[in-house]
Amino acid sequence: MSQHNKDIRPLQRFVTTHDDNGQAIFSNRLSEDMPVQDVDQVTFSLAYTSDQFPSQLSGDADIANYERRLASPPGLSISTGTVCRIVDMPPNSISPMHRTVSLDYGVVLEGEVELLLDSGEKRLLKRGDVAVQRATNHAWRNVTPNQGWSRMLNAHDNCSFQIPRTSRSSVTSVEKALAECVDLLRRHARGHFAGQRDSRLSTASAMRGRVSRACKNCALSKLKCDDQKPCRRCVKRNLECHWPQDERTPDAVDPQEPERSVAESPDSGEQIDDTGIPHAQDEPPPQDFSEGLMDDFYTAAEEVIDQAFLEHNRLPLMSPNEYDFFGGNISPELGLTEADLEFLASLNNHDLVHDRPNTTTQYSTQRSVPEALGLMDKEAYHNSPLSNWTPRSEDNAYMDQQYLSVPKHLDRSISSGAAEVRVFSECLSKESRDKAFSIFVQVCQRRDFGRMMHYFPSAELLDSLIQDYFLHQRSEIDSWIHESTIDLNQESPEMIIALAAAGAVLSPVNAIQRLGYALLEIARLELSSKYENDNTNTRHLRQQQAYTLTLQIGLWSGDKRRVEIAESFAQPIVTMLRRASHLRSEGYPIITPSVVDDEETLNQKWHHWVESESYKRVVYHLFIHDVQSSFRLSTHALLSYGDLELPFPCSRRLWNAKTASEWGYVYLQEFPQVPDAFPSLAGVLRDPSTLGLLPRQIDFPLAAFISVHGMSLMVADCNRTRHSLHRPWTGLLFQSWQRELEQELDQFNIAIVEPLHESVPAVSLIHQAACLSLYLPLGTLERYAGKEGEKRSADVYEVFIQHINPSHLRQAAWHAGQILRIARCIAPGLLTGFCATCLYFAALALWTYSTVTAPEGSSGRELRTDVALQHGAFFLDGESSPSGALRRFVISGQGIPALSSGSGPAYLDNQAAVMRLFQQVLRSKYPSQSIPQQAQTLYHAFSALGSIRRVKEHEIPSKKLPPD
Repeated sequence: MSQHNKDIRPLQRFVTTHDDNGQAIFSNRLSEDMPVQDVDQVTFSLAYTSDQFPSQLSGDADIANYERRLASPPGLSISTGTVCRIVDMPPNSISPMHRTVSLDYGVVLEGEVELLLDSGEKRLLKRGDVAVQRATNHAWRNVTPNQGWSRMLNAHDNCSFQIPRTSRSSVTSVEKALAECVDLLRRHARGHFAGQRDSRLSTASAMRGRVSRACKNCALSKLKCDDQKPCRRCVKRNLECHWPQDERTPDAVDPQEPERSVAESPDSGEQIDDTGIPHAQDEPPPQDFSEGLMDDFYTAAEEVIDQAFLEHNRLPLMSPNEYDFFGGNISPELGLTEADLEFLASLNNHDLVHDRPNTTTQYSTQRSVPEALGLMDKEAYHNSPLSNWTPRSEDNAYMDQQYLSVPKHLDRSISSGAAEVRVFSECLSKESRDKAFSIFVQVCQRRDFGRMMHYFPSAELLDSLIQDYFLHQRSEIDSWIHESTIDLNQESPEMIIALAAAGAVLSPVNAIQRLGYALLEIARLELSSKYENDNTNTRHLRQQQAYTLTLQIGLWSGDKRRVEIAESFAQPIVTMLRRASHLRSEGYPIITPSVVDDEETLNQKWHHWVESESYKRVVYHLFIHDVQSSFRLSTHALLSYGDLELPFPCSRRLWNAKTASEWGYVYLQEFPQVPDAFPSLAGVLRDPSTLGLLPRQIDFPLAAFISVHGMSLMVADCNRTRHSLHRPWTGLLFQSWQRELEQELDQFNIAIVEPLHESVPAVSLIHQAACLSLYLPLGTLERYAGKEGEKRSADVYEVFIQHINPSHLRQAAWHAGQILRIARCIAPGLLTGFCATCLYFAALALWTYSTVTAPEGSSGRELRTDVALQHGAFFLDGESSPSGALRRFVISGQGIPALSSGSGPAYLDNQAAVMRLFQQVLRSKYPSQSIPQQAQTLYHAFSALGSIRRVKEHEIPSKKLPPD
């Protein structure tokens, strides 16, 4: 390439940080001169990188990671973080056509650049224009006038990507080679590290057009094998090297063998048709690939670098004859990350297999359904409830401290924007705020007091968050902290912090939500310390309430670490309340006012009644939390409904009384005669017929809410016993048990759900979820969807799914549709916590129904017409009263079930359309704000379920559900 005078200035890069007082300064840890790499006359400037998202800025961890990257430059993208790079291109230069597994933002800073796509389309980008490159084949050309240089800023963000379905004619020769030789590409990636090439490589092996057969160990590990046997990998690992003794030379051709359009891949034992996409034969089960990959990851290259590989994957702006691979001033690392290799490997098993003729033999009808499910989007799976938390070394209780620093403008705006209707007339004082700050200092052992004192939330902000929590509690069925006896400036610091955290996580502002989770950690650690330092706190109401608040915030945070901690620390509070006899009726004497009580006596009675009622409500709140947690996490409940003999809470009017005199007046109105006893959950569930006879003096909506959770726990006990006890005599027993539960749920529906279905839709929602779980337990559905791996999924299918009574499966689908209907009716912002989990449960149930009842061959969607809709289709999310079409569907399987949507029916066999519908319902509950973290987790779950494809749906006979 001819030399060009560079007519654009050198770059500088400025990094900011904070001093010890929290003021913004420029960091002097990095040079302000931009680090560059020159490839001939093309300049690559690595402005900055991050190794994770969100970036960890504490202790300048991000700068340290960037310094390590400078010593060993990354590829075009980092699989867990971001890359900011500036590229200077000389006049008239053009990059090769290339693809990166990343989402790129390209901004033209100087000159003019042309973006070319492999389809032939192109766009001209001038100074300031932006290109959003989404993992497509593309090239760049500098077209700056007057022989000028161009400069582009490129921000690379790793992405999850699946190649769109492509016709055979559009598959390039390079893609064929990549699909055929993914294992060879991994070897090439290892060879990109600098080092001397093995002198033992012969010219013949370098020039061979076809390699010899791999030994058995290398074939099992899907690795390239040597021509010379025994191979070096087997020798190095002390393995016995077995290989076919009748191996033919590459040029040998059997004249008796007919020509075949399917070539054999020498290393994998797969067949490759004329698309270059391999399809499996009877190959042995693969060993752990990572073991073989890491075995010689840092060795020198053992093969000549494939020219097609270089053409497709070399760094931009470098032509083959200009690339001195083992010399020059650039590291030979091409940055093929694990994500890049997964992207290349996806060519092997993606939707292109649908386009080839069906030349394979039919699969056995005994093949399990999970093997036919196909692939789930890995990123969506990782972000969904289907995956478990894997702790990292940097995960700890102090990792969120940075979020305690709320920007002052946000602090002021939240405080000044507090609700006009205040719950408490008195504001939180600065002294109470300082006590809360002292707790933070003690717990977190921070030394930079000045900085944290400056940034710790103000008294006004903490007060505003507490007000928000109590305003939210007024709209809840389950009100359990008595607001009228709360004195903010007399409460303990940990109670103030817990209440502020509970209000912060309700905020639509992400920074305030993060503040809430940071406050949660402080409250949790301080409460543990208080219990240990003074055991009398285990009998203190406010301590129990604060502890229960931390469990509630953690369980519904949407963060797997916090959820696991909330699950782990639920037992202590249950034990405290049980040992203090708060689960039994004896601990709740009846307290009654009298018309002759003086003010002081009446005030004492009121406070005693409030404390007793608060314990009732905190116990039942904990029971509800426990049932929801066991339902969501598929664990055993810590509390039994049979143990809860304490009375149901009294009416909301009594609970909401603001003064002792108001309480006395309401009490005498509602209780003209002193009752002998109040009903309890244990008593109601022993005799469900009493549900419709609950006295009006109790909090009827709350009693219904508690009772439906108790019935859900009864269903869970039945399911757990049924699946763990397999005896010849158990079949009839469990059928009888299930029918009895069906009758009790129907009775509960008539007596409780129908009167409350409009005013308290959450009761209807949870009732439908309990009915659904009677046929399809949530934990079983999650394992079937892949939560515990493919083998476990196949086991669940063999043991449970394929033995489900067909009518029960159809009945479950109807209950799932009803959950979707009720969820649509819930007011915006209230489809949270367990209600959102019920929506996730419904989505899993409908996904399971569609996988088990998938039609053979094509889905049949193209055959559906308006006539078919009129004669056979009906909506599962229609009115709750069963129609004739629904009864025919449940009993005999007649009809086409669908869900209603604005764009037409969403049929159940169209999993992507069904899951999009669930996403739309969830998103509609947050029209003017971002989706909270828990809802985001469920949103990812719907995406994961919708991404699963039955890649062999045309090859595996489906299981048709017969009528009963």
